[in-house]
Amino acid sequence: MDRRYFLQATAAGLTAGALAAQPARATGDLPLWCASLGHGFGIQIHDFSEATLDMVAAAGFTLIRTDFFWSAIEPARGRYDWTLYDALVLGLKQRNLRPVFVLGFNNPDAYSGVWMDGITVPTEIAAFAAVAAAAAQRYADLDPLWEVYNEPNRANFWAPTPDPAQYMALAQATIAAIRATNPAAIVLAPALGHRVGTPVLEVEFLESCLQSGLLPLIDAVSIHPYVLPEVAEDSYNRVTALVNQYATEDRVVPLLATEWGFAVNDEMSEDTQADMLVRMFLVNRSLGIPVTLAYVAVDATADYVPEEERHYGIVRSDYSPKPAFVALQTMMAHLNGKTFSKRLPSRADDFLLEFTDGLTSIVAAWTWSEAAAREVAVGATRVVLTGRPVFVVA
Repeated sequence: MDRRYFLQATAAGLTAGALAAQPARATGDLPLWCASLGHGFGIQIHDFSEATLDMVAAAGFTLIRTDFFWSAIEPARGRYDWTLYDALVLGLKQRNLRPVFVLGFNNPDAYSGVWMDGITVPTEIAAFAAVAAAAAQRYADLDPLWEVYNEPNRANFWAPTPDPAQYMALAQATIAAIRATNPAAIVLAPALGHRVGTPVLEVEFLESCLQSGLLPLIDAVSIHPYVLPEVAEDSYNRVTALVNQYATEDRVVPLLATEWGFAVNDEMSEDTQADMLVRMFLVNRSLGIPVTLAYVAVDATADYVPEEERHYGIVRSDYSPKPAFVALQTMMAHLNGKTFSKRLPSRADDFLLEFTDGLTSIVAAWTWSEAAAREVAVGATRVVLTGRPVFVVA
């Protein structure tokens, strides 16, 4: 995201007889901190206005993800200003929202470099790490999840060429500093970006980081799938297989989807966007992904935001709700207090996902087949499957 957009916005306020899907993670139980995440559904925000926070809470989300900018905290070398994030933290507490803070990016006003060149100068790495440590201590009571940088494997965030060794120098220093001030902090990395047009997440950058010792430093591996929900498991399995090569037998490192969305454009209507987002969250729940964060809350309006990136929001720029807002709100109401039970037998391109609280069960049902809508049985109920998930009492 463009720095100018942030400063302006904050100032204003997933065969027939298919078996149940297996968790896309290492074998074993998730760490205890994952239980504190509830349903683990959240959304990215780019502004901290009351209207945005109210809308996020009203939709039913419990997590937000937003950038925690170095330059906003240290506008001049050695001088910290917490005003912006103190106000945000207060607003989050009032609405029971928990943040995923993305630590980044360069700070050309107080130091050298360009906004998204990557942070590579040793003295500046130290300064960045110091800000991260101070923030982890200051906001410890809110129990944020701290994500170290955003998509460092992509040139638009780490220019001119992504470099795993450079990123690891930043990550190691930053995580060590955070742990020194708040040993209980939850740290995520590397926010691995998906290359547009590729069917499976590329993991070479992640593999280099794991070879350099990333896994023992972090609590979870964060990735950005940006694929059709029903094929995301391929990416998860590829990442999980790689992580398992470096994980110790007694430690499970969860896989989190910390950014993933669908933009309204000439090829995707607002109704289809709603269907995709609901399917995204449902597939991830069925695969045991403890955190899924949609991109993004509100449509962008700034003229320097490319047209193709302006319409990811679940509400329009005037806060009028898109179908996605209502669909996500409905989904969360149906799933409230329920956990994933099993995927019911059906054709390979049908998804019949059962969620239960032990007393009642709900089946989320849809197909991603390009064939015409067709009728199937969900228990005693006949359901017409389309690309739009429907919720049926089992």
